[in-house]
Amino acid sequence: MAARFLTPLRLHLLHEWDGWRPKWVLLEPLRYWSDVANREIVVRPGFVFDGESSPIYGAITGPVCFHAGALHDWLYGTHELTKDVADAVYEEAMRAVGLDPFYADQRYRMVSDYGGGAYESGPVRFRMLDLAELQKDEPYGALAAAPPAPVVPPAPSDGP
Repeated sequence: MAARFLTPLRLHLLHEWDGWRPKWVLLEPLRYWSDVANREIVVRPGFVFDGESSPIYGAITGPVCFHAGALHDWLYGTHELTKDVADAVYEEAMRAVGLDPFYADQRYRMVSDYGGGAYESGPVRFRMLDLAELQKDEPYGALAAAPPAPVVPPAPSDGP
């Protein structure tokens, strides 16, 4: 099977920041098949991450790639894979969603060369939210991961 995301990325922007980076929470499982790891990787709903840790370098590394960022942050937080394999999966995932290989290679080199501290501190920074609790606190309404049900008009009645 070719490396690819098996499910869509469903996110919600949290009302919190880590320095200059906004925080996001995953609303549904994000499933990815990795040829590098030779297995499926599942990022669980409720996982909190920052999109991509280096959007400030966007001018030289291309557009933000949230799919790959969520996956990479999960792997750094869980230590499910070694750092080297997690970084290779990150590059693979960027290419799988169509990011220009030039930018994917630059981002891979950045995390490969400078991501050691982030990998080591990953488990300390790892965070999961209870989506049911979050929904109660959400100031802008429901966190519905699916579109609302269609409105069905009432059936005509026979009398007044």
